[in-house]
Amino acid sequence: MPNPPRLWWQDIDPVVWRCFGQPEDLARERNTAVLAALEELATRAPMSTPADIGAQMRDVGFRDQVTEFELRSVLDYLTSAHLVEPFRDYAALNAGLDAVVRRQEAWALTKIGRAVVAAVRTAVVDSRRALQLPSRLLDSVERTVRDLVEHLSSDAGLLPTDLDDVRTRLDEMQRVTADFYAALAQMVQSDVTDDLLFGENRDRVIEALRQFRASMGERYAGSRRP
Repeated sequence: MPNPPRLWWQDIDPVVWRCFGQPEDLARERNTAVLAALEELATRAPMSTPADIGAQMRDVGFRDQVTEFELRSVLDYLTSAHLVEPFRDYAALNAGLDAVVRRQEAWALTKIGRAVVAAVRTAVVDSRRALQLPSRLLDSVERTVRDLVEHLSSDAGLLPTDLDDVRTRLDEMQRVTADFYAALAQMVQSDVTDDLLFGENRDRVIEALRQFRASMGERYAGSRRP
C-alpha cells in the first residue's frame, strides 16, 4: 500500500536520482542533457533514435560533441537507473535484420523517468523564481471554487478536473506563502547595517504585499460594479 501523500519523502529511491549526483561535471551534464532531450522528444514520437537525441541535445543547449559510443553509454547508464528504456519492436523481424537493429536503437523515458525529470526541472525553475503572486491567483481560486460548486449538480464528469485545479491552487498558495515567510525570515535575520542585503529582502516583502493589495483592490472594485 503506497504511503499517504504527506509521506512522499519515505518513498524516495536513491537509484533514480544517482545520475544527478555524479561528481564529474561533464558526466552529470551529459546525462541530464540526454534526459532533457528525451523529455522534449516525448511530445513528438513514442521513441527516439540516437540521431534524434543528439540533435535535440544541441537544441536544449548541450554544445559538447558526443560520440555514438558515449551516447550509447549514457543511455545504458540511464537504463540501469530505470529512467530510460530501449524500444524493441519484435514485429520488425518480418522486415529484416536491419529493421530490427534500427528498432532496437530507439529510446524513451520511462514513466519514472518522466516524473523525475519533471520534478528536477520544476525544482530548478522554482528555486530561481522571484517572490511574486501567481497571475490573478485570487481570481483563479474563486473561479475554481465556483466551477466545483456548479459542476457538482450539473456535470459531475468534470469534478476530477476541478479537483485537480483545487490542488493546483493550493500548491500555488503554499508556494507564495512559503516564499513570503522565507523572505521575511531573511530580512529579520539579516544584518540591518548592510543596506544591500537588508534592502533586497525588504523590497521582496513589500512587493509581495503590494501585489496582494492590488489584487484585493481589483476584486473589491469588481464586486461594487452594478
